[in-house]
Amino acid sequence: MVCCVGVEIADGGVSNDSVEKFNFSDWSPPYLGKDASISRYMGVVNPLSGSFSTGSSNTGPGGTITKTRETSMTTIAEALATQGITNTDLDEIVERILAGRCVEEHKVPDDLESRVKDDLLNGMQNPEIQLRARIAASHTLGRLGDPRFEVVERTDNRFITPNLIRVPGGTYPIGSTQQNTRAEDSERPRHNVRIEDFNIGQYPVTVGEYRCFVEAGGYEQEQYWETSDAKSWLRGDDPAGGPIGRILGLRQRLLDSDRSLDDWAEEHHWKPQTLQSWQKWTAMSESEVRQDFHTIVPAHSRAEPVWWNDASRTGSNQPVVGVTWYEARAYCAWLTEVTARPFRLPTEVEWEAAVRGQDGRRYPWGKRFDPARANTLEGQVQGTTPVGMYPGGVSPFGVWDGAGNVWEWTSSIFRQYPYQPDDDREDEASSDNRILRGGSWFSDKGHCRCAFRDVTIPDLYSHYVGFRVASSCTPHDG
Repeated sequence: MVCCVGVEIADGGVSNDSVEKFNFSDWSPPYLGKDASISRYMGVVNPLSGSFSTGSSNTGPGGTITKTRETSMTTIAEALATQGITNTDLDEIVERILAGRCVEEHKVPDDLESRVKDDLLNGMQNPEIQLRARIAASHTLGRLGDPRFEVVERTDNRFITPNLIRVPGGTYPIGSTQQNTRAEDSERPRHNVRIEDFNIGQYPVTVGEYRCFVEAGGYEQEQYWETSDAKSWLRGDDPAGGPIGRILGLRQRLLDSDRSLDDWAEEHHWKPQTLQSWQKWTAMSESEVRQDFHTIVPAHSRAEPVWWNDASRTGSNQPVVGVTWYEARAYCAWLTEVTARPFRLPTEVEWEAAVRGQDGRRYPWGKRFDPARANTLEGQVQGTTPVGMYPGGVSPFGVWDGAGNVWEWTSSIFRQYPYQPDDDREDEASSDNRILRGGSWFSDKGHCRCAFRDVTIPDLYSHYVGFRVASSCTPHDG
């Protein structure tokens, strides 16, 4: 994986600007690709003014409700929340979004707010509703407070307990067969690995979860940065060279090669933007590459993830991105302390077992790729989506987002197969390259296969790399 293409992502949520008319039939967030057209039932709506049309037959003649703004918000929210949710027309998801906006703008009773949130959650996970409407609903839910991620306050600590999925111990197929022509050599040979019972996060770690760590001063307390390399990174060093070190190393490899860049692009399935970046950088001096790279990828502050203040990437229910392997492990150490339960990154074979199941499927849902089941390059979303939006992509054990959305750090060092748990590949103090799994919104279907192994330096950060937590089973897990 090469972190070399800067992609600006626009906000997929509904704007908070007060506008006179908002025409959903014309609306398309800038980062969305071509997909199904918006239903004619969406109508013209104005969620913030005193008079608006929802296009719903339940709102009176012409679909218009006329109220003063002060009195309308609670009434509108209650009316919309109590409408049936059995139909899947797009006007219904708009009503959910409107109800959420009303709750966001005006205080309503707790039970009504809870119903609105439940409606938004049901809508965002309904695959029969058009994707961009579901994305809008999920962003609205994130601003209101996603009920899947409740903040716990205990003594002086605020945290969100991860939703965990138990994966039963057993023998699991790992890697790819020789017959799989899309597989990389690093995925072979396919072999069986015995794994003990463990728990894994139902979703990748969200911005809201990680924000608790940031606000608790996690970047100011060295005890969570457990290795010498992690402490060095926290002080501002790049123990493994950082993203620019990786770029310069790959650049030198290309310059030393007697093969053309077109050959490299064909072999490694580069996207056109990636090829253009390497054409540019191999023609530059090292100092020019450094200067150009930092215009694309911002430096890391060592106080929060990169892109932490970019609203398009930091909705509370979006997966956190811009984190290195060291930051992912520090979060796990902090979460262990505040929850009194041991958390860590999953090993790469635990990750594969949880996402693939015991039948060795190619994708979490089966053998054939389906862009409607995951946020990948083929779906053209071109940015992270709030977690848990693709019910058709859930793994056999109930793990969401195992394909696409964000690459996920694992604890494992890259070593050739077969996997040997008693060699040095789980050495947490090593500076060696680590394994990423799952692919991302920026990855094609080949890189989002369950068996695909990506490898990179531990101090890399990217707008498409995140992580999920794991935990060894304890007696109270049952």
